[in-house]
Amino acid sequence: MGVLSLPVMDNYYLLAYRHYSICRKSFQDTIWKKGNAMKISDNGLNLIKKFEGCRLTAYQDAVGVWTIGYGTTNADKAITGISIRQGLRISQETADEWLRQSVDKKYGPKVDKYSAYNWNQNEFDALVSFAYNIGSIDGLTASGSRSKEEIADKIQAYNKAGGKVLSGLIRRRQ
Repeated sequence: MGVLSLPVMDNYYLLAYRHYSICRKSFQDTIWKKGNAMKISDNGLNLIKKFEGCRLTAYQDAVGVWTIGYGTTNADKAITGISIRQGLRISQETADEWLRQSVDKKYGPKVDKYSAYNWNQNEFDALVSFAYNIGSIDGLTASGSRSKEEIADKIQAYNKAGGKVLSGLIRRRQ
């Protein structure tokens, strides 16, 4: 298929197309990241809200990390712009906004980088929830080398915080 048979393309797509025969995967990744990235659904966002719960006053989580809203910590300072510390209070609107930004800017892309799995929406939502909870899915997917079936089996093992099995994590992984 030649360039002429393709729909009108901007320079970004045209450049990517020219390299297609050299590196097909790179072309697909470029197109995917340009405009077709999956986004968490409302059901997925509600799943995170259900499991995380929302606290509008900062508290220390099970391992002593200062946390607020739907599990926002200082690891999300690029999104919050402030330090989570004792005595901090936020509004419900702020908690909702920080969750949305965290999912869209940080955790969704961590799942989306494994788009070769062709996640369906439910899988994507569940994995974004998982990434939001532990920070990544790299270990779960073994950096993309596990099958979907292996990932589904392996997820059950992520049930500890600070070395202790937590019933809430067991429930969340089922």
